[in-house]
Order: sequence, then C-alpha cells, then structure tokens
Amino acid sequence: MQDGMYYAKRFQDAGVDAIISRKPDAVVCATGVRPSVLPIPGFDRAAHAKDILDGGECKEKAVIIGGGSVGCETAEYLAEQGKKVTMSGRSGRE
Repeated sequence: MQDGMYYAKRFQDAGVDAIISRKPDAVVCATGVRPSVLPIPGFDRAAHAKDILDGGECKEKAVIIGGGSVGCETAEYLAEQGKKVTMSGRSGRE
C-alpha cells in the first residue's frame, strides 16, 4: 500500500478527532520526500514538512503524520525549537 493511502486509511479509521484531540497548532504531512495529499477532510490546511523545515511557522504543538526519516527530521527540528511534537507513523503507536 502506498504511504499516502496507508495514512489516509489510518486517519479515516481513527477519525479526524485523533488529530484534533491533540489540539495542535500545526498538522504536518511528512510522509516522504514527495508530499502526499491525503483524502482526509481538512487535510488541505496541513503544512508539508518542507514548508516547516524551510522556516514555516508552528506556535507550540505539532502533530507529524509520518514516522520515517522525513517525519523524524521534522519532529527533531521542531523539538529543538521547544515545540511539543506528536508523531504518527506506520507502527500505529504515537
């Protein structure tokens, strides 16, 4: 299954509430070098990892969708700035 479809199914199964319950300031798509566009309501408002790594704004809390190298790099970048980061990857653990 392609990464984008995997994450789309995972969040559809969990519901958008899985993201909203974290009350993030930013939702970041970090599903690979080429960002996926996931068929999840409201996903068009998600930032892409490249945007964040290029200096995009995130106030205090972020949910990172993607636990691979791009997701980890983005999470580390935000954590070094003192942000609270939650990652969601293929393992199903957060």
